[in-house]
Amino acid sequence: MAVTDGRILRVHDLVRFRADDDTGLPPWVTREGTTVWGVVRRSPATTPGTTALGLRGPQRSERLPLEVRVHDIVEVVAPEDLAGRALESTVSPELAPSLAILSSASSETFGGLPWGPTGSAGFELATRLPAVRATSDLDLILRADQRLAREDAGAILRFLRTLPCLVDCLLETPRGAVALAEWAGPAGGSVLLRTPAGPVLTRDPWQDDAR
Repeated sequence: MAVTDGRILRVHDLVRFRADDDTGLPPWVTREGTTVWGVVRRSPATTPGTTALGLRGPQRSERLPLEVRVHDIVEVVAPEDLAGRALESTVSPELAPSLAILSSASSETFGGLPWGPTGSAGFELATRLPAVRATSDLDLILRADQRLAREDAGAILRFLRTLPCLVDCLLETPRGAVALAEWAGPAGGSVLLRTPAGPVLTRDPWQDDAR
């Protein structure tokens, strides 16, 4: 797990890193001087001292996975850091009302779990670079280091469905990520867990089924 300035990098974190002109990045990558923004990917890095990132451009087809050296990272913004920025931003008017509601919601609304926007909204809030489209859903994560009861997941899901835009919410557990809507479903069934090694079916997103 990559660490920079004593901070553990986690999937969905947005990072700004130094990228020289000879780095070989495609022309659609937006630079801020000598730096570029990327998002930490779930796939682990293959080279020691690096972290796996994904870059995005203005078009959906403009996506690039790469690994960057940890010591080239100059800024880290976690989704949780963005929750309070929603009201200050100029993010797309299609998502702004939902972000405003979320920003004013109490911690009990999310079962006390840390939350934050990801995807295009998270990228735009962190970087102030245009990313949200009129057709964009609002992507959210909830950091669920401890087990979240299915009935509590259902209550959160019902709240999110009252927002004026479509919301795609992931529960990030120590093992990986599961869709909130899946975990809020009937008890006893398997759910799809996104892990660094790929998707797996599990009955428990927090504990290995073999235990």
